Amino acid sequence: MISNLKQLYRQNQEKRRNQATDAYYQLGATKAYQSLIRQLPYHALSAKQEQEIETYAADVLGNASFSAWLKVFTACRGEFLEGWMPLDYLARIVYPRLNGSLQPLGKIKTLTQKFLNTDALPDLAYRVQGSWLLATGEKTDFHTLSQTLFKDHPFVFLKEDHTSRGGGLMKVDREKFSRLDLDVLGNFVIQSPITPHPFFKEISPACVPSLRVTTYKPFQNQAKVVQSAIRIGLEGVPFIYEDHCIRFAIRIQDGRTHDFGFIGDWEMVVRHTETQVPLNARQIPKYQEIKAFCEKLHDQNPQFGLIAWDMTVDENDRIKIMEWNTVTPSYNMEEAVIGPHFKGLGWENLWKTKSPDF
Repeated sequence: MISNLKQLYRQNQEKRRNQATDAYYQLGATKAYQSLIRQLPYHALSAKQEQEIETYAADVLGNASFSAWLKVFTACRGEFLEGWMPLDYLARIVYPRLNGSLQPLGKIKTLTQKFLNTDALPDLAYRVQGSWLLATGEKTDFHTLSQTLFKDHPFVFLKEDHTSRGGGLMKVDREKFSRLDLDVLGNFVIQSPITPHPFFKEISPACVPSLRVTTYKPFQNQAKVVQSAIRIGLEGVPFIYEDHCIRFAIRIQDGRTHDFGFIGDWEMVVRHTETQVPLNARQIPKYQEIKAFCEKLHDQNPQFGLIAWDMTVDENDRIKIMEWNTVTPSYNMEEAVIGPHFKGLGWENLWKTKSPDF
């Protein structure tokens, strides 16, 4: 009896965790649907369509609750497409299965260079457990670093561990650096600023845009790019922060932006809302080289099944890594407009198996 009670307790706890995860990643679905229907009233779903989508979510993805974003995708495209992967399914099922216990590592910025081992990262120094290290691994101290850090850079960027989407990121000049409350910050990496390629400067004059490239590495096979997008900066923020940006999906076949993108709560745009620069059907520079580079880096880190890379190109045509993501990067807008990106990979069956014991 005790064994049965323990099993029931574990099942109840798991159910609650799943409900909490789904609720978090479904935030915004209702607003997104309402925004799209306001712009595309002829795409409103009928009661029959909603029921069909809920049935599909239950039968194929294992739970009717995964239908929320599928309905948004359908409202965006005007039809339902089999193979779509909503973000809540990716968060609760796919990423935990493919990345296992290593899933949180992408948030530990001070370890990124240890895994990637590349000069494409703009890392300059780290503070870890109260110790200062240069990116080369040499020990240093606050006074020495303060004297040398700003010789070549008027400012640097500081990224805290266990953060994402621009959280825990700050732009720091010499004066601000001298006043940092280190005990409050904890562990962090210091990165040099990136002067972007003229193309990126034109489309995102406020800050360096973030080119997202997602790679998937199947068991015993080479990594391949399966999704791509770009986040473009807005005035008033020195870096891409959460959803304060313009998002465009990118076709992985040729590296061109989609016919339209989104700002805010799924407001469709074709131009930058502040500069009026056209953003649709633009060719991303060095895109094929970026794809190949991300695939190579993923093959060198086969512990992860799925990695989302935030990339750019600098003024000297050098590919740069802004960060990597192994937790659950957002895909919904890109999946809606040019997906399904992950069809044929078998991910719709992952919910039927238990998580591996890592």
